[in-house]
Amino acid sequence: EKVRIDKCEKEWECENKKIEEKQDREESKRILELREMPYDEYLKTDHWMSVRKRAYEMYGYRCVACNGNEAINAHHRTYERRGCELPFDVAVMCTPCHELFHENRKLVRVTE
Repeated sequence: EKVRIDKCEKEWECENKKIEEKQDREESKRILELREMPYDEYLKTDHWMSVRKRAYEMYGYRCVACNGNEAINAHHRTYERRGCELPFDVAVMCTPCHELFHENRKLVRVTE
């Protein structure tokens, strides 16, 4: 009886490993698809919507530069892990700060 149970457990473990490997391959394939698609298409994916929502929640729906909460958008700090972003790969910025950043490649303080 014990031999039979051990055999069933080993078969189950083997089958489970095959399923996990298949899921890993499918996830890797999806990440590659996300990385290779045009960026404007990527921004329309369910994946990006989820990443963006996570960033908004993490930063309290506020701009990391000015702490404003109007006209916010998510900004990639790095594109290195596009498709499997880590939480701090994306920051939240309001439109004026985001535009300023892209114009200057950094946030600059305006002095009068």
